[in-house]
Amino acid sequence: MKILTRNFYIKSILPVLLLTGCYLLNSCRDDERAAPVITDVRLVDPTKKDSTFTQAFPGTTVVVEG
Repeated sequence: MKILTRNFYIKSILPVLLLTGCYLLNSCRDDERAAPVITDVRLVDPTKKDSTFTQAFPGTTVVVEG
């Protein structure tokens, strides 16, 4: 009976405690990053890479750089 309870703790409770500990350690980090900044929006087509555009139709693929 002692072996059964030991296996129960090792197989079910110990992984839960380890995952909880990893989560708590990860959540204590200080993330003081600046907000993302978009520097350029362009069309994907390399032949039109240098041209600027003022509007895009729905479904047009664009590259957002930043």
